[in-house]
Amino acid sequence: MGKFEINKDKAGKFRFNLKAGNHQVILSSQGYATKSACENGIESVRKNSKDDKMFDRKKAKDGSPYFSLKSSNGQAIGSSEMYSSTSAMSKGIASIKKNAPKATVQDISGKIVIHPCLQPRFFQGPWQCGRSRLRMSSAPTMSTKISFPAHPAA
Repeated sequence: MGKFEINKDKAGKFRFNLKAGNHQVILSSQGYATKSACENGIESVRKNSKDDKMFDRKKAKDGSPYFSLKSSNGQAIGSSEMYSSTSAMSKGIASIKKNAPKATVQDISGKIVIHPCLQPRFFQGPWQCGRSRLRMSSAPTMSTKISFPAHPAA
């Protein structure tokens, strides 16, 4: 089953992503000034995703197909990623039609997102992340200071 995730961007605006059951983002919203406006955007997706005419199919400058979902007043509610083909884009639209009406809503706008490598369930220690070159001698706590060493190519 799909889910809407509400988050807050660096500018302090609320945004949502609709994720399919496989956790892939299938629709991303514009920025909203308030969380309630963002929640209204989610309800608009639920309502308008049922009508195929509300999907505005487009092509990027490089020819990649993508779409935006419009509300009844013609304003874009959200847009898709760039697809490799028109048939892939059609599958994305079908996924939104399937997932949006009953998708749950998860608000992660106030949560601190911890890098997966810092989560205790992944490693017993010493703590090391190959992707970010992070090294820690013990499990992180709320007061742990994290430092990232300089990249060897620097």
